[in-house]
Amino acid sequence: MTFEGGAQHLEAEFGAGYTDRNYDSWSYYVGPGIRARAGRFEAYGKLLFMSSEGDYTREYLSHHTTVHRGVDQDRWLFTSGVIFHLNDVLAFKAGAEINEFDTALSLGARFQY
Repeated sequence: MTFEGGAQHLEAEFGAGYTDRNYDSWSYYVGPGIRARAGRFEAYGKLLFMSSEGDYTREYLSHHTTVHRGVDQDRWLFTSGVIFHLNDVLAFKAGAEINEFDTALSLGARFQY
């Protein structure tokens, strides 16, 4: 079992007509998670509560949909993925972040020392 918390800064830029607004925002997140490892494979899952202040990206998105969101949003974020450990130092990672607005997929390498 794990417990995670932290802060996140988002600096977003959009096309013509949206350059006059500052789309930067700060968020914090907290929540429980679980990790399991068997040999070289590791799996994880986290359920995080996230609160954003000044997140105008939702305002930008609401102009292009029928759903209108406020500027400051509280939301739940589910994160899960797998990690393949090549050795004690290097691993490959694949994961997903899912919330009510969007989904993000990530692929990468993890260097541990």
